[in-house]
Amino acid sequence: PLYSIHPLGTRTADSFSLRRRRMTEKNRKGKRDSTLTAIGNMLSENYHLEEDMVRKATEADLQVINEIYAEARQFMRDHGNMNQWVNGYPAVDVLKEDISRGELYVMVTAEDRIYGVFMLHFGEDPTYARIDGAWLDNTEYATIHRIASDGSHSRVYHEAVEFARTHYLHLRVDTHADNKPMQQAIRREGFQYCGVIYLSNGDPRYAYEWISPVFDCH
Repeated sequence: PLYSIHPLGTRTADSFSLRRRRMTEKNRKGKRDSTLTAIGNMLSENYHLEEDMVRKATEADLQVINEIYAEARQFMRDHGNMNQWVNGYPAVDVLKEDISRGELYVMVTAEDRIYGVFMLHFGEDPTYARIDGAWLDNTEYATIHRIASDGSHSRVYHEAVEFARTHYLHLRVDTHADNKPMQQAIRREGFQYCGVIYLSNGDPRYAYEWISPVFDCH
C-alpha cells in the first residue's frame, strides 16, 4: 500500500524536476504488453535528478531508511491517520526483501544523504486482483508502495512518480482512507480513482491508476 509523505520542505520544486527520458513516436505504439515489459527492463541502477538522484537501496541504508519511516509514521499520527503503518510497519524483514528484489529505491543528495525512500514493483500485485470498482486497463503495470521522506525536500512524491513514469507507461497506487495528504498528492499527479482494493488482511484501500497519454490502451 501507498503511504503518507512528509510535509513540504523549504527548497524549491524547480531544483528537483526530473530530466525525463523521451520515447520516440515509433516506440509509443505497437504491442502494449511487450512495450511495457521492455521499458520495465530499462530500469537503471542510478537515476539522476538535476541536483540529486534516485538509486537502489542497499542494506547499508537501512538505519537511515528506518528513521525516515519512523518520521512518516509520526506525521500520520499528527495528522489524524491513526490506523496506517501500525506496529512499526514496514518491518526490517519487509525492507530486506524489497532490497533483495531490487525494488527499494532511495532519493539522495549529491553527497549521498538519503532524504526519501519508496518501493517500485513491476508486475501483478495480488491485492489488486479484487476491486470494488473497475481498473482503467488490464495491461502490465508498475506499483509504487511505501513512500516516505524526511521532510527536507519538497515534492518527494512527485519525484517518485516521475521516476516511475520514466520507465513505465502504466502505474497503479493505493492509499488509506485516512491519508488525506497522500490522496491529494496522487490526484495532483493525474491518477484517476478506480475504487477500493483489499489487503491480504482484508483492510480496504483507495485505488488509483495512471496511463500515459502517449500509450494507446484501446
